[in-house]
Amino acid sequence: MGVDLARRAFRAAPEDPEVLGIAAYVLGRLGNDHDVALSLVDRALVLNPSFARGRYWSGLLHVFVGGPEIGIDHFQKYLRSARGTETRRILPGLGTLYFFNAGLMPLQQHSWKRWNGFRAT
Repeated sequence: MGVDLARRAFRAAPEDPEVLGIAAYVLGRLGNDHDVALSLVDRALVLNPSFARGRYWSGLLHVFVGGPEIGIDHFQKYLRSARGTETRRILPGLGTLYFFNAGLMPLQQHSWKRWNGFRAT
């Protein structure tokens, strides 16, 4: 059902980066339609290059399809453009990246100070 709704949404609003980004993530994760998902999220980023959540979703999708270098690049762009507590959402994405691609980039290279006052509970 979620996949069908995502397809309907991006057909109804093909110029809305938010809709394209969400639909891309749903199609990539639930529908395993990775080619369509990547093309939708790429389109969202063309429409709005400063779309922070689009960078996040793109990073996750690239990690899941085996493109960790692009995933890292998009996570870094997300961190530069996201505001406040929104940056915390990247932690599961980075965790997934390092789980599947151990040793690609040492964890120490990331600027954890960006998350002022973040405490794991």
